[in-house]
Amino acid sequence: MPRVSVIIATYNRADLLPEAMHSVLEQTMPDLELIVVDDGSTDNTAAVVAPFLADGRVRYWPQANQGWPGARNDGARVAQGEYLAFLDSDDRYTPEALAAHLAMFTQQPDLGFTVAGYAYVNGAGQTLGQRTPWLEGGGLDLAGWLFNCYGMPGAVLVRREWFERVGCFNTDLIMAEDWSLFLQLAAQGCPMTWVRTVTCLYRLHAGNSIRRLTDHLTGSLGALDLVFSRPALAPAVPALQAPARAWVYVMFAHKAQASNDPRLAQEWLAEALRLDPTLAAAKRPLLLETWLTPSVEWAAA
Repeated sequence: MPRVSVIIATYNRADLLPEAMHSVLEQTMPDLELIVVDDGSTDNTAAVVAPFLADGRVRYWPQANQGWPGARNDGARVAQGEYLAFLDSDDRYTPEALAAHLAMFTQQPDLGFTVAGYAYVNGAGQTLGQRTPWLEGGGLDLAGWLFNCYGMPGAVLVRREWFERVGCFNTDLIMAEDWSLFLQLAAQGCPMTWVRTVTCLYRLHAGNSIRRLTDHLTGSLGALDLVFSRPALAPAVPALQAPARAWVYVMFAHKAQASNDPRLAQEWLAEALRLDPTLAAAKRPLLLETWLTPSVEWAAA
């Protein structure tokens, strides 16, 4: 049985998929399987995958289109590994990505989830910046995750037992299903730790789903609704609901401003201030720092 199952859910990305697949198969930790879930592609994805099937670690799973959450869940359902990794088909792993994650699981046998850094690259593969979330000041507990999505699919590794315990990716969410998963893991007390290195190259291009701002905002608010509706939350957690929702609006107002949509930015910033008036008072320095920080995600792709 492979130690790690890497699931790549893809839809009409035949041009980018081979790079993602190569980055998995060239890992320094070869004890893995790669499951490509073709989520109803209408391009030549099947033909692109075909030569890779000569490697016995690769499986191709075509299906009718369901969207990212369902496609990833279907890949996990047929996976055989003890650990699950989810790489987007437009991204790539660094060569030692999985080895770096697994080293932490070896050091901490009870660990359920690891979070690493990632680099932003453009279409030509040039590095535009990187994110090292362990330097951002928050902790890997629920309170930390409520105000910061530290990870993205290609920069995390989860023990299968924990993935199944929280119910996999939520298929009711249009987007932000990854943040929802991370929140649910934190809410259930999943042991987490940082992998203090860059393990994924996150490609910025015009087709990135993050550019669907309204859908992404809706999904993020839905992720918060799901976690705050959980029974038996710690006593201090319910009071964080309005500030956490406000911070989501702040982050998306910042994204809207970076994408040259000042009307939407103003609308969302006003809602943030309505939900959490301290953003204009005690939290004003944090708000200003966030607002003035350049958004790498909208750098030239």
